[in-house]
Amino acid sequence: MTYFHTAQSSMPVLVVGAGPVGLTLAAELTRHCVPCRIIDKAAPRPIVESRAVGVHTRTLETFERLGVLQTALEQGRIARGASFYGDGQQLVHLRLDELDVPYPFSLLLEQGKTERLLVEHLASQGLTVERPVELIALTQEGDRVHATLRHEDGRIEEVTTAYLVGCDGAHSIVRHLIGVSFPGHPHVGQYALADVDVEWDRIWPDDQIHTFLRPEGLLILGRLPSGVWRIVVTLPDDQARIEDKQAILALIKHQLTYHPDAGIRELHTPLWISTFHISSRVVEHMRYGRVFLAGDAAHIHSPESGQGMNAGMQDATNLAWKLALHVRGLGGEALLDSYHAERHPIVVEIVRTTELVERLLELKQPLAAKVRNATLSLAWHVDAIERQMRNAFAANTYNYRHSPLVGEHTQSLFEWWYAIANTEPYPSAGDRFDFSHGPTAGDRAPDARNIVTQDGQLHRLFEIWGNEARHHLLVFAGLKEQPQRLEELRQIVAFMQSRYGTLIQCHLVLSQQGNNEQFSLWDSTGELSRRYGAQFECLYLVRPDGYVGFRSQPAQLQPLEAFLVGLLGKSVELTLN
Repeated sequence: MTYFHTAQSSMPVLVVGAGPVGLTLAAELTRHCVPCRIIDKAAPRPIVESRAVGVHTRTLETFERLGVLQTALEQGRIARGASFYGDGQQLVHLRLDELDVPYPFSLLLEQGKTERLLVEHLASQGLTVERPVELIALTQEGDRVHATLRHEDGRIEEVTTAYLVGCDGAHSIVRHLIGVSFPGHPHVGQYALADVDVEWDRIWPDDQIHTFLRPEGLLILGRLPSGVWRIVVTLPDDQARIEDKQAILALIKHQLTYHPDAGIRELHTPLWISTFHISSRVVEHMRYGRVFLAGDAAHIHSPESGQGMNAGMQDATNLAWKLALHVRGLGGEALLDSYHAERHPIVVEIVRTTELVERLLELKQPLAAKVRNATLSLAWHVDAIERQMRNAFAANTYNYRHSPLVGEHTQSLFEWWYAIANTEPYPSAGDRFDFSHGPTAGDRAPDARNIVTQDGQLHRLFEIWGNEARHHLLVFAGLKEQPQRLEELRQIVAFMQSRYGTLIQCHLVLSQQGNNEQFSLWDSTGELSRRYGAQFECLYLVRPDGYVGFRSQPAQLQPLEAFLVGLLGKSVELTLN
């Protein structure tokens, strides 16, 4: 029997959609101690439905912050490379283990398992995914969103929340209810995929992803953690849509006849099999008042790049810390607007690049395909191009340098002369050059090893940060520490920790072994200073999502505080007092 129940929810955020994107957002909000609800109209996805399987390095870093990385690694299969073949030979081999990142590989992990480990993590934090619960209406009014939910038993619940985030996929009901179009276009043709056992005439390395290029169609192979192989093929443009599993398997086998070099003798015992069409679409805005769109609800493209799920999870990571600050009364509308300003250009670029890659890999004219193959083979032997291809494959090329939310400060010519005249610290030309090669504001903050903490133990930088949800301030003393200036830097760190400690975790980075003083880190091998261009004193403010928000050379308090007021608003002074 249907009945109505009205609830004036005190939950600041309602997350609609419990796929990888919605679950990541809920997990990040929980990490930031922001109460939220997460609902989904569907039952949990069966584990056998692998769907998206590639987890890239940035997402692995997100998993590390959430504390689920080890579980993911145990359940997944590491892919250390990717190879492309054509004309009976290997054209390109990308060695992912040469990536300059903490986790130089892609992790093959079935989407059902990804969702399960995130659901279990949320449960350990006291948050349960509510399903099946369907959003059927929403309106915005001033500083709140009114949402109408329908439960499995027919009960209707009225909910009021400060923010609502649509993570509910390509057919997003959130996007529909707020009347937002999804501009773009469908692609010609379709794909078929199967997770199957394979009988081979030859053995392929199972720690790589293999892509075979032919004018008659594309073939992608990768071994999943369960031991079966993921096979993806393109189907003819005029192929009618079919649903029968055996008919789809027969189509896949037929397409394999164009790829004798793959050495597949037989397929059997499919765990999951499907066909799909693809489109390229991006919403014009990712924020509409107090409603946000993330993941496939905001952007979709061909799965050939393996970046769809990862891009959506990075949407969630970017948005969560901004919502967390805003819920605390910090940051104005510009902080929330920066979600669109930072993520939209990136997803537009991902969609554009993916379309180019798709057209390149699926050339149907034999002569054009031969030219492509020859070009790829030559490009692979050019180190700079191969490095760029490797980083692009791993989605390791995107940054927020264009963001209005990041900044940096270096001495002007006048400030430099003033420092010299008043015996204040100033960097030499070599120091400036070194700093210019450190991560720019908006770049991903690099990890480093062999850092000694107060307990005398060696750690990685990201291990020290752990699942800490605050910003991170690194104040580098430089390679030539001066006692008087070192004491001034200690005072800066102490002040920042005292003044902003609820928002920022502060550290003084020393190049020489200290006395295990509070907030200090000893860069025992110099790796941390080298990676941050810190042979002269400087400071870096790293955001909770792992990107550099602000940097300064020399390490000065006034520019840092001015940046924080711009980021958090003048209300930060009232909030912290």
